[in-house]
Amino acid sequence: MKQQQPLIWIQTPSFRRPSEMT
Repeated sequence: MKQQQPLIWIQTPSFRRPSEMT
């Protein structure tokens, strides 16, 4: 889990797999 931009992946529907939104 790369929480580099939690503010981003949290707002996005892809918050389940933040790795894909790296």
